[in-house]
Amino acid sequence: MDVQAIAELRHKLSEDAISTDDEDLKAHGYSEWSTTNIDGLPVAVAYPKNTEEVSTIVKVCHDYSVPIIPFSGGTSLEGNFSAPYGGMSVDFAYMDQIVQFNEAEYVQF
Repeated sequence: MDVQAIAELRHKLSEDAISTDDEDLKAHGYSEWSTTNIDGLPVAVAYPKNTEEVSTIVKVCHDYSVPIIPFSGGTSLEGNFSAPYGGMSVDFAYMDQIVQFNEAEYVQF
């Protein structure tokens, strides 16, 4: 199932949007900072560039029952990017643009 999902995502997004490189998998499933490191790693890492690509990733992973692990900063002090069931790590590094700021909803504390 994971192989089919990876192939479909590479077709729908681009070849470089999905990585199965061993270094990428370790960087997205293991952290020296984490107190929780397991033996499992994600099977692939997705690098979406916009919300449409995120939507495509979620739909394909849902269709193939592939778990999704969000990845942002990468410290994982609490083990939040562990992949005990494999799955697709979704790295949001390329989503670095503010597309809208709604000042009316901004709350100051």
